[in-house]
Amino acid sequence: VSLNDSHNQMVVHWAGEKSNVIVALARDSLALARPKSSDVYVSYDYGRSFKRISDKLNFGEGNSSEAVIAQFYHSPADNRRYIFADAYAQYLWTTFDFCNTIEGFSIPFRAADLLLHSKASNLLLGFDRSHPNKQLWKSDDFGQTWIMIQEHVKSVSWGIDPYDKPNTIYVERHEPSGYSTVFRSTDFFQSRENLEVILEEVRDFQLRDKYMFATKVVVSSRSKLLLRVLSEGGHSVIRHGGSMQAGVECTRLGELDCRCWM
Repeated sequence: VSLNDSHNQMVVHWAGEKSNVIVALARDSLALARPKSSDVYVSYDYGRSFKRISDKLNFGEGNSSEAVIAQFYHSPADNRRYIFADAYAQYLWTTFDFCNTIEGFSIPFRAADLLLHSKASNLLLGFDRSHPNKQLWKSDDFGQTWIMIQEHVKSVSWGIDPYDKPNTIYVERHEPSGYSTVFRSTDFFQSRENLEVILEEVRDFQLRDKYMFATKVVVSSRSKLLLRVLSEGGHSVIRHGGSMQAGVECTRLGELDCRCWM
């Protein structure tokens, strides 16, 4: 099917099993200085035809500004739900019925990234990379209201089922030293009892299934770079010249087992 659209990028998403719904976002490249337009289309017949719904994505009465949709998000817990985020305004649009009805509202931050919970359909995190303090926000009502839970955030991810508790989040936070601290919280930083420091003085951190990976830089008189990758089946070691880069891997097989090297 031809959409007769002039934008140079298109993001297409199928709503999932037992659904004929496909949502398509046509936009200009985000690498451009300032993309000025976007269009959103939805198909209810598995792509045989599309309906333009951009007019539903507006800022309400009295505001004639045109929305520029940067991204949309699909709920893994309820495939009828989508969230659309504006590229510049602190504004979201949500739908609970495959875009048949859409509601828009202001939010207190610019939603550069949204992380929707895999099982709790109303729960999501919002990350504002553009704010000087790199703020992390939480919503319990699918984006309608928000509270800020952390600042100076470098990265954030949900915990992984079944290795973590349902509402676990991992946050990599910038520190004045220039490195990062990795925290794990099971109540969104509401109490010290449910907050754990996983790693400190980290350069990079990633969570991958049952593994955690982190890198640290250590200046050594031997001036060597050591990288070790461990797995259940063994390990390999690669050495290069230059400063020493030390790594930490934590594998969650049963109890948390952290292996450090330098």
